[in-house]
This record gives sequence, C-alpha cells and structure tokens, in this order.
Amino acid sequence: MTTPTAEEYRASIASDAERIAALAETHASSPVPSCPGWDVSRLAGHVGRVHRMTIGVLTNPADGFADAATMEKPPADPSAMPDFVRRGAHTLHEELSRRNPDSPCWNFMNDPFFARFWFRRQCHETAVHRYDAELAVDPMANPTTPPRLAVDGIDEYFVFVRERLLAARGLTSLGGSLHLHATDIEGEWMIDVTDGLLTVGHGHGKGTAAVRGTAADLFLGLWGRFDLRADERFQRFGSTEVVDALATLGGT
Repeated sequence: MTTPTAEEYRASIASDAERIAALAETHASSPVPSCPGWDVSRLAGHVGRVHRMTIGVLTNPADGFADAATMEKPPADPSAMPDFVRRGAHTLHEELSRRNPDSPCWNFMNDPFFARFWFRRQCHETAVHRYDAELAVDPMANPTTPPRLAVDGIDEYFVFVRERLLAARGLTSLGGSLHLHATDIEGEWMIDVTDGLLTVGHGHGKGTAAVRGTAADLFLGLWGRFDLRADERFQRFGSTEVVDALATLGGT
C-alpha cells in the first residue's frame, strides 16, 4: 500500500483538530476516560500546544529548536480553548503546506530526518486525541479514522516501539511472534521482539499469536485505547501471553 499523500495528512490534521475544538466548545469539562485526570479542555490545550511545538521545529529544521518559554500557552479560560486549537491547527497547516515533505528536518526519533516525519506524526497524534475527545462525549464512540490512514498509523506506531517504547517498558521479548491482520483493507504485519530488538514484516504469516480487527480498531488498540487482550472488537488466536506482552507497551 502506498504512503498517504502530504495533502491527506494535512486534511486529516485540520479535520481532527476542528472536531476537538468543537467538542471543547460544548463539552469542555467532560472527563476523558482514555486520559485519566484530563477533561476535554485540557486535552484540547495539549493538542494546541503540540501543534505549536511542531511549528517551532518546522521553522527551525536544522536542530528542532522550539523555545518553550516564548511559545503561546493554553488559555486558563476554557471558553478560549477552541480558538487556541483552531489557530494552532491553521498555522500548522500553513507551515506544512509550504514545505516539501522530503526537505531535511530534525525529529526526536531515529527516523529519516525529513519534514515528512511531522506530517505523519501530527496526523496520527491528532487522530488519536480526536478519538479521546469523542470518548468523553460517547463512551461507545466508533473510530472514524480512514483505513488507509490507520494502516499508516500502525506502521508509525512500530517506529515508536522500536525507538522509545521497548526501552521505556523494559520489554525484551514478546515470548513469540504476533500476526496482526486488518480485516477491512490490505494490511498485515508480523511482529517479533527478541533480545530487546523489534522486527516488523509486512504480509501474511503464521505467528505464535494473531489479532484481527479493522485497521482503525487495531491502530487505536495499539495506542492503548482498546484492550487488545479482551475487547470483543478483536479476534484473537494462539498464545494469550504474546498478546499480553504487546499490550503492555501501550502508548501515550
């Protein structure tokens, strides 16, 4: 499957940010169950802050300099939060629109140092938090991330696993291999962790365990919004220990 285009990434960021802003207008004080201790207003402030940090990186692509001391902070007044989110998303869209995705740019992971990283990162960051905001309004909300973007989000998740989550969680092995299979679009992954090293293959295979679900469900399940071990939206086969091990990685 081909990588999403720069315009697909930008459009997704804009749409999801607007959804977060709209929910911050109508449900500012609603608790966000997937982000304990946060309400929708605080979640919106986080998204607006992350967008501004990314703008700082894009305008200083050589070293990723973003001066937090001078960066606009989320407003104390919840009624001002929707505008904070919208202005940040608009400026981010402008910055991304004027940049070639293949131009050199710093990032915080050992990923190719091109601006494309930030198109992708902010697309999936904003998508996950849009769903967080929707859960605050409807605990049974269904994911709406398009399957094509969700598949790309799964690929990006495993970059996080490789560079950040394995060491942070102290996981050296899954205890076997895991096959992930998207049921609504072409997308299959063979996952293994041995001696603290992750390998990811694309395509069909037989693992020690397998999890099947829609691409959007798998994407959000990997980021800890659904329980890969128990949620009825997934089909599970084989070793429960391997699925348990993957689920301990979670996300942010």
